[in-house]
Amino acid sequence: MSDSISTLAELKAASQTPTAARNRLTYLFDEGKFTELDAYAAAGDSLAGVITAFGYVEGNPVYAFSQDVTVKDGALTEAQAKKIAKVYDLAAKTGVPVVGIFDSYGADVSDGSKALNAYGELLMWTSNLSGVVPQIAVVAGTCAGCAAMLAESADFTVIAKDAELTVASGAFLSSDMMERQSFSQLMSKFAENVKY
Repeated sequence: MSDSISTLAELKAASQTPTAARNRLTYLFDEGKFTELDAYAAAGDSLAGVITAFGYVEGNPVYAFSQDVTVKDGALTEAQAKKIAKVYDLAAKTGVPVVGIFDSYGADVSDGSKALNAYGELLMWTSNLSGVVPQIAVVAGTCAGCAAMLAESADFTVIAKDAELTVASGAFLSSDMMERQSFSQLMSKFAENVKY
């Protein structure tokens, strides 16, 4: 998918392009039918990077979102967070469950503090909806950083066979931390590195 959309025709074509995110929603909803919410929402000159929808699963109403890894590697932007927050808001008003399909490498660093603030808002929504509406997270690809915390905040988290759920990438850990160690060994290493 092009990273730059300049005309309405390009926006319409891009929003209807078959992607893994769209296919996942097709498989989720009865007969592959759903109503897409805010299909033309954009982040700068590209789509928001998430498909949000309403439909039925086994005859029951469900709201869902599916992150689109073809747009900025699924990185969360302020626009993407607003679409997801709208799903949570509609679910809260109607008591309908939410299914979140995660496939993202984390926050869009070019969105800066807006993306981190957006994660805070989404974590607030998942916390406030806990016990109010059922929340199901499906980790279908990479789910890293704050996205992992969001997925783990759901009532149920399902992880696909080749998916990854990680708060900190292995690239940020030293090789000696990757070895199996006892809790006391880890705490002593932590204490060695703490500056008072």
